[in-house]
Amino acid sequence: MPRRVSRQTTRTAYHHGDLRSAAISGAVDIIKEEGLDAVSMRNVAGRAGVTHGALYQHFENKKFLLSAVSEQGYVRLATRMRAAQRRAGGEPLGGIRALAVAYVFFAADEPAHFRVMSELELTCAEDEYPPLWEAHNIVVGLIVQAVEAAQRSKTLRAANSRDVAMTLWAFTHGYAETSRTRRGFFHELADPPKGKPAIKRHFLSVLEPVLAGLQRGS
Repeated sequence: MPRRVSRQTTRTAYHHGDLRSAAISGAVDIIKEEGLDAVSMRNVAGRAGVTHGALYQHFENKKFLLSAVSEQGYVRLATRMRAAQRRAGGEPLGGIRALAVAYVFFAADEPAHFRVMSELELTCAEDEYPPLWEAHNIVVGLIVQAVEAAQRSKTLRAANSRDVAMTLWAFTHGYAETSRTRRGFFHELADPPKGKPAIKRHFLSVLEPVLAGLQRGS
């Protein structure tokens, strides 16, 4: 006869590190299924099968938990961006386009992470939770490096590379958010793009004027 696993057994099954990962996954699942407002330390603990107090051994409060969700999101985004850039080869503008498309697709594929990453008030300041901002800065660095490579090749005009990167990020983030929510200008489109191939074509078409404005001599 199979042994019955008690709730207490489940609660003590996590060793250090496992509960942290389970809590992050649980928070993401709650956001996907019930919405961001449903996330609480008690709800996440219930998902992980542990006592409410056990969660506080890993996260000081809900804000620290959501900071860990955001950190995980930036790590995943950086992985996607690097892979997209490798596939694009060495052409400077091709690399920038690849990074931007990877960002838009990440927002579509990881909406729970993306929402937490986008709403700064949900997460901790840099001095409270440095790992989040270290992961964030890696993504910023990838964009800045792509801009600098394009500037070195004379494809983009000379300008402050971080300002140019911020322009590209702001535009791409705005598109990703409106594409994800189908609000803003997406709501006004007579035939909004659906599916990744169509979204990619549409995004690149509206990105081109931005890149044209940043190119050398324009």
